[in-house]
Amino acid sequence: MAKKSQQKTARVRDKDAKIARIIDATISLIEANGYSNVTTREIARAAEVSNGLVFKYFPDGKPEIVKAIVLKKFVMEILNIYTPDMDEFDDFRGYLRLAISDSIAYARKHRQIYSAITIASLSDTKFFEGLEDNIIVDESAIQTFLGKFKGIDLDGHKNLWEFTTQWLDLLNGAIMHHLFYPSAYTTDEKLVDMLVEISVKLWALKE
Repeated sequence: MAKKSQQKTARVRDKDAKIARIIDATISLIEANGYSNVTTREIARAAEVSNGLVFKYFPDGKPEIVKAIVLKKFVMEILNIYTPDMDEFDDFRGYLRLAISDSIAYARKHRQIYSAITIASLSDTKFFEGLEDNIIVDESAIQTFLGKFKGIDLDGHKNLWEFTTQWLDLLNGAIMHHLFYPSAYTTDEKLVDMLVEISVKLWALKE
């Protein structure tokens, strides 16, 4: 019985490792060549798996892999930007300015992946369906982090996690628009200024 359990665990680890290689290979190829110029065969070759295995784990091909990138990579990395290690919590505006600036820098660094997300979502109307339900985060940790700031009252939000995700969606939507389309905000700093003011109002900061 123990041997069968060990074999099953080994198979799960092997599957997880192959999925991770497929995701990492896709990120590297898209960032180097652009979403439209990458094929599943190239992904398979870079991940050192068969093309059939790529479709076994991701039946819908590239759009499904991009969705996995959002779930397993980008969401957590963006959350880390907005929940950094900090010692001082008396400057909410300063925190917002730094976090939003870092988020813009992150988006510029991964511009090709952001473009891939846009293309994949346009080709699959259900791309974002159920996405939030599959995101595993420590909501209490986020609540604890935000609750440390002076002037922020979290009790006014019935569902803090829902409000937080809506706030982040708003920021990321504005950043993506700024990244890909002509914008009234001619510099990153002007966009940061606007998003800080919006965030301060949304969080009802008492200054």
